[in-house]
Amino acid sequence: MKITKKILLIIALSLSAFSAYSATAPRDNIPSIGTVTVDTQSKGSARDVEITRTLREAIMADDQLSTSAHNIKIVTVKKAIILKGRVASKAEKVKIENLARARAGDKKVYNRLTY
Repeated sequence: MKITKKILLIIALSLSAFSAYSATAPRDNIPSIGTVTVDTQSKGSARDVEITRTLREAIMADDQLSTSAHNIKIVTVKKAIILKGRVASKAEKVKIENLARARAGDKKVYNRLTY
């Protein structure tokens, strides 16, 4: 009887931990785009490529940003700009998001940067 209760408790704790993780885990499933992969950018238009290029130039031109920030992944496709990677601080995360929003036009910015 004691073993059954312990097993049930372990199962319950495992399920609750998994549920909490999946509720807070970042998702790369952007609406109307699907799962973002390395090949996603190649499906973008010439305008998407231009937005990515100008955003990358702006990030690289900012000497106050860390090397990590200079190396983030930028994917522009359909109606979204997705920012992924690690930056040095929350300030860098916000700064890069603002740079992206300034170039976004009608696109939504998905900030998946971590620090």
